[in-house]
Amino acid sequence: MLRYYFQFFSLIIVINSYGQNDSVIISKKINKARYWLTTKSFNDLKKLSNLVAKHQIHLDSFKVIYNKAFDDLSERLDSLDERERKQKTIFTISNLFESTVNYKGRIIDENQPGNVLSLLVETPIGVNLYAAQNYWAYEKNPFALTELGIGYEKEFLDYFTASLDYERWIFANGPKKERNALSNFAAASLNFESDHVYANAMYSYVWGTTSASAINLDLAYIKRFNFIKKLRAIELRPTTTFIAGNPNYSLSYFKLTKKKQSAQQTAITNENNFVILDYEVSLALIVEWKKFKGIAEQHFSFPVNGSKQDPVFNFNYFTFQIDYTFGIK
Repeated sequence: MLRYYFQFFSLIIVINSYGQNDSVIISKKINKARYWLTTKSFNDLKKLSNLVAKHQIHLDSFKVIYNKAFDDLSERLDSLDERERKQKTIFTISNLFESTVNYKGRIIDENQPGNVLSLLVETPIGVNLYAAQNYWAYEKNPFALTELGIGYEKEFLDYFTASLDYERWIFANGPKKERNALSNFAAASLNFESDHVYANAMYSYVWGTTSASAINLDLAYIKRFNFIKKLRAIELRPTTTFIAGNPNYSLSYFKLTKKKQSAQQTAITNENNFVILDYEVSLALIVEWKKFKGIAEQHFSFPVNGSKQDPVFNFNYFTFQIDYTFGIK
């Protein structure tokens, strides 16, 4: 806390040696800042952040001091935001639209759009609950897949998060035997996120009447912008994705609702070799405003290691996701 006082007192001293009018105005504002910094009110600290940003035009001559104070304050706000978040049960309602339904580089049909409506509940003890309804156009029953899940998440070493998840997949189309082919999903993942880098490694295992596994690796560069002060965040995030797994993973998941599936399923289920399935690159624009987050992302997929039963080809698709998040103590 003392370093914040020092920075703002230094700012007052430097300003007092220049124009009197600006000095009086800004000194009054910073006196308020000193008061806000002695409170634990998150909303007041938010006001302080907006206040400093609003008066940046008056501080051009003192850019170094101002920027240091503002950056430190922003870090403090983020820290308080995260601390407050951990004390609440967080609800996130998401809606994801995708121009082409796909999974690990495989698709059902070209130009088949889909939509996923989901609810994520994050508790202060790290246990998360998840439910999602997948809508796939042109299917006999378009509400093709329901997902119900539970997981545990733990943060450590500032930038790392580890998680364990289990989901039950409930397919709506096809014979019972085919719907139960891959009906359970378990995953272990490790995330790293700093100011400019995001990385994720995930191992997943699915099982039912058959089984399969896969590894996903994601690496992204994060570029943040702050030219619109009313927005919590604006990000550009180019990402590369590498996926390896069993060939029957992708085929079983998506071909269950198609005719003549039984012969294809039998032919491919025994192919348990672990191979590369897909490479993908994408570019996402992320915008946060109050309790909302919007993610628009263009993807380019380059699947490999197909077969006669599981043909592959390059394709691109677009996704748009909007989240609404709120907390309850």
